[in-house]
Amino acid sequence: MFKPAAAMTLAAVCFGAPLVTAQEPETSENGIWDQVVALYEQAKDAGETAAEDVYEWAREDLEAIGDWEYKIEYLANANHIALEKKLNELGTERWEVIWIDRQGPNLIVTLKRPSRTWLNKLPLGQLIKAAAGAGTDGGGE
Repeated sequence: MFKPAAAMTLAAVCFGAPLVTAQEPETSENGIWDQVVALYEQAKDAGETAAEDVYEWAREDLEAIGDWEYKIEYLANANHIALEKKLNELGTERWEVIWIDRQGPNLIVTLKRPSRTWLNKLPLGQLIKAAAGAGTDGGGE
């Protein structure tokens, strides 16, 4: 049987993130869970999730923390001005160049960026405490 709290705790441990840091603000478990639900609603409204419920979405979102997206751009006859303009455009979308290969007058640019996640903005220690209480009288729905 799938247990959301266990999955969230396991994901946090697998990603090597500290469970509690000295810099985390004091937030009640219910307050954090309310933030998780609000982020889920924002993701749904933005069309960025097909998850049926907040637990499934949270599991998927936590699994994406630490993942990378990759992109290949082909620039035909690119001079340094065109290259700089294109890289600045891609930079505003959080893309980072990891390799450029020249093939004659053309460039093949390989880029990466962190996968978009929603829950990485919340204090992890408080998130885990809230997840542990989800489904019990301690928090959640």
